[in-house]
Amino acid sequence: MTVAPPQSSLEDLLEGLPAVYFRQDRQGKVESVAGGTSRLLGLEEKDLLTEPSKLLSAIHPDDRERYEAVQGAGEPRTVRFRLWHARTGELKTIQEVRKVVLDKHHTALGFEGLWMDKTAEALIERRLEAGAWKEILCRLTQGFAHDFNNALTAIISMGDLLLAQADEKHAFHQPLVVLKQGSQRASDLVRRLSQLLSSGPEQPGFCDVGKMVSEVLGLLEKAVPRRVTVKSQVDAGCLAVFADAWKLRLVLFQLVTNGLEAMPDGGTLTVEVKRVVEGPDRAAAAGKLGIGPWVRVGVADSGPGFPPDRDVFEPWFSTKPQGRGTGLGLFLVRKFCEESGGAVFLGSGDQGGGRVELWLAEANLDAPEAEILPEPRKCLLVSASRAEQGEELARLCRAGGYVAVHCPELGNVNRLLAANAAEFDAMILVGETEQSERILKWIAREKLKIQTVLLTPNLEAAGADLVVNEQGTLLKRLRDLLGP
Repeated sequence: MTVAPPQSSLEDLLEGLPAVYFRQDRQGKVESVAGGTSRLLGLEEKDLLTEPSKLLSAIHPDDRERYEAVQGAGEPRTVRFRLWHARTGELKTIQEVRKVVLDKHHTALGFEGLWMDKTAEALIERRLEAGAWKEILCRLTQGFAHDFNNALTAIISMGDLLLAQADEKHAFHQPLVVLKQGSQRASDLVRRLSQLLSSGPEQPGFCDVGKMVSEVLGLLEKAVPRRVTVKSQVDAGCLAVFADAWKLRLVLFQLVTNGLEAMPDGGTLTVEVKRVVEGPDRAAAAGKLGIGPWVRVGVADSGPGFPPDRDVFEPWFSTKPQGRGTGLGLFLVRKFCEESGGAVFLGSGDQGGGRVELWLAEANLDAPEAEILPEPRKCLLVSASRAEQGEELARLCRAGGYVAVHCPELGNVNRLLAANAAEFDAMILVGETEQSERILKWIAREKLKIQTVLLTPNLEAAGADLVVNEQGTLLKRLRDLLGP
């Protein structure tokens, strides 16, 4: 007979892990559970023991029939399903692994297994799949754009030839003018699309934000739903900033598409680009406001607005339905602002909904680039077992001149690094916990090129490049390790 580990040892083992141990009888009724059922499922242990239907009713309708089918099979299995967290309403992805419990005569007594939280893993898998498809689509689009541009070149050339033979009184003169103008607009659109597909991060330089916003709105024109009205107001003249043009364009695309997706039933999207000389009367939600004057980009929608009491800039935060969006949009906006010496302000639009304002210092076009090039800032990834402590430490690092990204859950650090390790110069973990040790071992095993810092009272702790025992000395020790 298979003997389950004692309940107390299981609870100690599972307390810090995103998993729940369970035992079932041969009919599938839960007999015992151990671990953080409230944290993982939003249900109490007594709910699972006395009202097993609560678990079934929480499962996503698209997965419920399949779960019931394998539940009644009475065999060992591994199955993944989605359910709504009973307290937070969050859609979680759970993987159930169970095996048959046998007595000494090999007679089935029931089952034992684990419910494991695979939400972040499932999210990464979907993003990797989407990323692979988008990469293929990007390559195909580049090829189509090239061939389409060749066809347009032939049409424009033939139109010029015919136009040269038809004076203004000719019946075909005006139609040929319209043909030429339309072909040239199409050629210009294809050219801009090709540049966008082939571009990538580059050295900072002078960017005209007004012109760039107009290009973004032009490229997204056909993607705007019919029930959405787009209003734009761009100040005349050159609205120059000094930034990485590719990253700025990506941020603008993100802000506009976020606003459009916030209004699935229609509404109004308002985009403004203004030169302002007076600073705002409120604190920045992210970044740090430098010396003015500034170029202010405001994007407002008439959707539901931002959820209260949530850090919308944290990695993977998203208000979109599952499978829609990456949850990295505002995270990238924040990172761009901190790297470019700008700030982000959040608020409400004139018609309700959400409003994001991007403030960037206006560039002096008469100054040489060497004089206005900002000092490169080190980017830190900060995480702690307590989210509020991690956010406090991230604020301290930002005040010290670093770009700091806060990962609220230690369990997501390795997933974030797996795809974005090159974006960070160092990682700070708070507390000498088992999770911290596992992360440090994983980094060493994967041979990631990132400096690791452990903030813990135990100076004898091993595995990190730097161990700091007091938060008050962290910035000084960081400067010794990374430089300013």
